[in-house]
Amino acid sequence: MKTRAAQDRELGIERARKNEARRQPTGKMLPCDGPAHSNPWIDHCGVCLHHKWGEIPELAPLDLDAARKARADIPCGELSDEQHDAVDADIAAGRARFVTVRRTLKGGGSVSYTVARYES
Repeated sequence: MKTRAAQDRELGIERARKNEARRQPTGKMLPCDGPAHSNPWIDHCGVCLHHKWGEIPELAPLDLDAARKARADIPCGELSDEQHDAVDADIAAGRARFVTVRRTLKGGGSVSYTVARYES
């Protein structure tokens, strides 16, 4: 049986870096639109689980210019359409590349996702 690291190497999955760009909370709370709030048969909501029931924090847009300068990994799911176009242009110009990364979770397990990685 192959180890997780060997499987990741075969699939081209890399380890997540510590310098990953993140959207920051604005301090404003928004109503949660998770399925538990519209279905009486669901008694818990995974969307607002770590916040007050029925509310989630509003997140500011990602600062793409600051992330580029810091050579941070940019999670593709965090970008607006315009930011995606800008990252695609950087990749076409050879300034960045798409990378699938795996992050180990504190409670066990892992999650894989795609980032735009700016090399130094």
